[in-house]
Amino acid sequence: MRYDVLYPHKYIFDKKTGMQNSEIFVEGDPEGDPEMAVITAQARESSSEDTGYSFVHGRITGTAKDVFLGRAWKSSPRVVYSYTEMDEIVHPGGWSSNRQPERAETVYYGEYKCTGKGATPATREKFVKQLSDAEAEPFLVLDYVEGTKWLLPPPTKEMDAKRIEGNEVYALAMCVSILLFASIVVSQPIRADKSQVEAWFNDIIKPVKERGKTLDPELVEAETEPRIIKVMQGGGGEFNTITKAIESVPSGNAKRVIISIGPGSYKEKIKIERNKPFITLLGDPKNMPNLTFDGTAKQYGTVDSATLITESSYFVGANLNIVNTAPRPDGKMDTLCDDRGNHFFKDCHIRGTVDFIFGSGTSLYLNSEIFVEGDPEGDPEMAVITAQARESSSEDTGYSFVHGRITGTAKDVFLGRAWKSSPRVVYSYTEMDEINGLTRKTVYYGEYKCTGKGATPATREKFVKQLSDAEAEPFLVLDYVEGTKWLLPPPTVPN
Repeated sequence: MRYDVLYPHKYIFDKKTGMQNSEIFVEGDPEGDPEMAVITAQARESSSEDTGYSFVHGRITGTAKDVFLGRAWKSSPRVVYSYTEMDEIVHPGGWSSNRQPERAETVYYGEYKCTGKGATPATREKFVKQLSDAEAEPFLVLDYVEGTKWLLPPPTKEMDAKRIEGNEVYALAMCVSILLFASIVVSQPIRADKSQVEAWFNDIIKPVKERGKTLDPELVEAETEPRIIKVMQGGGGEFNTITKAIESVPSGNAKRVIISIGPGSYKEKIKIERNKPFITLLGDPKNMPNLTFDGTAKQYGTVDSATLITESSYFVGANLNIVNTAPRPDGKMDTLCDDRGNHFFKDCHIRGTVDFIFGSGTSLYLNSEIFVEGDPEGDPEMAVITAQARESSSEDTGYSFVHGRITGTAKDVFLGRAWKSSPRVVYSYTEMDEINGLTRKTVYYGEYKCTGKGATPATREKFVKQLSDAEAEPFLVLDYVEGTKWLLPPPTVPN
C-alpha cells in the first residue's frame, strides 16, 4: 500500500492508529518552511491517554529533505516506528519538539530496529527512545488498536492502484484512522458442542510464556515473580484472615499476589481497593473456603453491602464460596454487582431471586449455572435474573451467557428486565428450565440456539431477538471482553 501526500507538514494527525507495511512519501515543497517537513503530529495531551501511532515494516521516502518523523504538536505525543526503512531524507535528529523545549520531557518518540540511511540512532535527539524488545512489544500486536475486535480480511475484489493527490489527500489526512495489513488472526467463537468448550478454552488461553505478545505488558511483567500469601484459620499460614492478607499488599502493587485461602468459613467484609491490582483469591477446589458476611442494604447501601468488593484491575477469584448470609432466601436481590469494566466468569454457580446479576459491566459467563430461588412472599413478577444497566445503544457493555443452565425453585422467571433504558443481554447455547422470558421492550435482548422447556421462541415477546449465526458471533468470542489481552489459565493451588 502507498500514501502519496502533497502537503509536507503534519499530514498524519489524530489520536490512535496502527500502520503496517505502508509507504510514507514526503513531497518536497521549495516554497515552504524547511523545518516543517513533518510526517506526524500525534495529539496525545497526557501520559494517561492510551493513544498513539505505531508504524511497522514501512518505508519512508520522498523528495523532501530533513524530514521530521514527528513533532510535538500537543504536549505528550506517542509515536513508534518499528522495522521501518528510512531513506536519507530523514533529519539526523529525527524528531522535533516543535520549538518548545519543555516538551522533550513529555513526548514518547520511539524507534525499534529501523534500517536505512535515515535510521541513525547516534544523531537522534536525546528525548528519542531506542526501544528494547520488551518496550517495543506492545506496539507490534493487533491489540494495540483492539484489532481482534473489528478487523476483517482485505476485500477480495481487485482494485486499480490510484495515486491520491490534491484535495483527496487533504480529506484523507483529516480523518486517517486505519490499519493496513497482510493477514490477521481473530479469536475463534465458542464451540457449539459443550463437550468441546474446555478444549477450546485451553487452546486459546495459554500461559504467559506462550502468549506474552498478546497480553497487556503490565500483566506480563506482574506474572514474572508471583508472591504467595497463605491464610489459615487454625495457624500455619502468614495470616488468619483474608482482610489482613490484603492489607499486607502495598498500594501501587505491580506483581501478582496469590492469597491462598485454607478451608473453613471466613466471616469478613472484604474489599480490594482500586490501587491494589493483580490480586488472586484462591481456594482449594476439593475443600473450598466460605467467604461470608451478613451486610444489608439498609446498613451499608446496596453495593457496599457485598461480602466481597473488588475495585482493582486484573483480579482473579477461584474455588471460593462467596455468600451474603443476611437475606432469605440465599442471594435474594442484587447478589452479584457486575459493574464497570470487562469480566469473565467460568464454571460458576450464581443464585438469587430479583435482579441478582446487575450493573453496567461487559461480561462473559461461560458454563455457569444460574439458580433462581423461589420467594413465596415476593412479587411473582419480580423473579428476574439480570438488570443490565446500559443506558444508551452507543455504550459497549452487556452480558453474554454461553453454555450455561438456568434452573431453580422459582416460577415465571424473567431472563432480564429493563432496569435502565438500553440493556443488552444475550443467552447462547443455554439450557433453560421452564421460565418466562424477558420483560419490557428494550434495545437488545437476544437468544441463540438455547434448549430446554424454557427456551420457547414462539412465545417470546416481540422485542426479543432470535439471533442468526452472524448476530450471535460477537457474543461468542473472548474478544467480547477483550479476553485475549488479560485472561490467563485458572490458577493452581500452590504447594
